[in-house]
Amino acid sequence: MNRLIVAIPPGGLPEGFTDAVMARAKRSGAQLMALYVIDEVWSRYSGADWLSTGHSRSEFDGYMKATLRAEGERLINTLSGAAEREGVAFSSEILEGPPGEAVTNAARSIDTDEVVTAPDFPELETVKKKSHCPVILYPWT
Repeated sequence: MNRLIVAIPPGGLPEGFTDAVMARAKRSGAQLMALYVIDEVWSRYSGADWLSTGHSRSEFDGYMKATLRAEGERLINTLSGAAEREGVAFSSEILEGPPGEAVTNAARSIDTDEVVTAPDFPELETVKKKSHCPVILYPWT
């Protein structure tokens, strides 16, 4: 195995996930790429509420992206630190858009050998259906 994508679930890494992913990458000699996807699901909301005005929507959009980007950077830093300690080649990217498409497109573009994630990753079924490589769930399935 040469390349392994870790699709980071929003909200945090499950207990034991980081150690298990590092062990998997190290055992197979894989380069690890961490992906965090900022899902813009809130952008589809509309109606007669405070989000209906252009200015409010723009401010809220900026706030959400900044908040989720900070979460992504924090989670990526956790994985990056573990990769450095374990001697695992590591790269990362924060993407925006539908999570399923973002992960499958990234996996295809770098010709990854495996996608690893947790069962609560959004649009997991899309990733499983559209991925050109195995999708492995932690705890290992």
